[in-house]
Amino acid sequence: MKLQTCLIAIVLLECAGSITAIAYRRQTTLPVPPHVDQYNDTLTGDELLALPTRFLFDRPVKWRTLAETYASLGYFSKADGCYRRLAATEHTPADTFHHGYCLVRLGRLAEARTAFQTVIDQADRRFLARAWYFLGTVHLREEQAEAAQQAFEKAGDDYLPALFQRAKYLARGADPTAAVPLIDQLAEALPQDVHVWQLRSLVAAAGNDPAVKRAAADGLEYSQSQLALDDLEEFFLSIRRQLGMTREVAAVGDERQAGRATQAAERLARLVNDETRWDNVYLYLLQDAAAVNVQAGNLDAARDLVMRQIDVEGFPTPTAWQIRGEAEFARQNWADAVAAWTRAETMKPDSVDHVRFATAIEQQGTGGNAKRHLAQAGLIASLGMLRAGQFDQARTTLRQAISIDGDLPEVWYYLGECERFTGQIAAARAAYRRALELNPAYGRAASALREKVPGDK
Repeated sequence: MKLQTCLIAIVLLECAGSITAIAYRRQTTLPVPPHVDQYNDTLTGDELLALPTRFLFDRPVKWRTLAETYASLGYFSKADGCYRRLAATEHTPADTFHHGYCLVRLGRLAEARTAFQTVIDQADRRFLARAWYFLGTVHLREEQAEAAQQAFEKAGDDYLPALFQRAKYLARGADPTAAVPLIDQLAEALPQDVHVWQLRSLVAAAGNDPAVKRAAADGLEYSQSQLALDDLEEFFLSIRRQLGMTREVAAVGDERQAGRATQAAERLARLVNDETRWDNVYLYLLQDAAAVNVQAGNLDAARDLVMRQIDVEGFPTPTAWQIRGEAEFARQNWADAVAAWTRAETMKPDSVDHVRFATAIEQQGTGGNAKRHLAQAGLIASLGMLRAGQFDQARTTLRQAISIDGDLPEVWYYLGECERFTGQIAAARAAYRRALELNPAYGRAASALREKVPGDK
């Protein structure tokens, strides 16, 4: 009797719990779903549509999760709605800051300004400099330059995006030299950054010193993009990596890095099936899958994937043709390898392994210019040395390339660059001239003779 009573009690409790859950779920809010069929792959879209149903109650964690997820995928209007629901119950600096960013992306600048000012008033050190910076960008959009500069100054000298904005404002002003101290400070942290050299070029253009102008032009030519002006991408990427295709692609990258190429290839093979929509987001997924299969030694599978991308999807790329060449090279189909690599080189000269290209030409035995590709390999290797400031090594590599094939104007031009950077002006001038002799329409060589080397042209 007691056992029967206990069972009845348990059943009643379960029923009551189910009824309560159903009642609460009927009251919970389900946002209007985004257009995932247009903007997301199948995996991400399905998970995004199911995300609101994970939460039984309309609590802050629900609205925060939805807001951050929608924002990370570019659905800023939907993120805005969720942040507003969140603000009705909680007001953390992080939530307000991210909401302000969404409002900027939606063009609602007055509301964004209020959000960033709220974060500033809360004085949370994690977001203070960033809030001042984004407030400054809002003022710039509103064409309030002075207010923007004041906000950037409040962000502090250690916050590099704001430091860049301050330097740019001065470099474009009546006295560009006023920006030099800020540019130097920025260069201490990012000496090769393209933004630094763009600013130096602006200052140099306002002056009359040819040597300063040449130095700025050189720095800009060999600079790299290092400064991130929008530092929220890392935050949003961490969210996207938990969803759908981005999660799977990130897992593939982790497996490749750990040396598990076979597992990575198998994971990608499951993603590129006909039932999965991916090409509206991951255009290069087929060639990425092919590259993983090459690493795993599955050359036939790699070949099939890139041919599907080229022939079926109608999306030829230099990487796809390069992988096709690799597969044909491994099969010793020399003519097909040369044909594929020729297409890749036409689209992007540094996309192929020119040493293997030369080997295929020699094996083909049709009299192709294998020497040119060996010299091209030296040229490509030297460019990395040049950007790293390794001028002696680059010069040695370029001279070796010339000893193989001395008829490539680009090799002579970059040899001239090495000679000039090491102070060998006469040798630089001779190299530029030789490049121009080989190609009279080579504008960079003509410009170098006219502007980069002093004395008799």
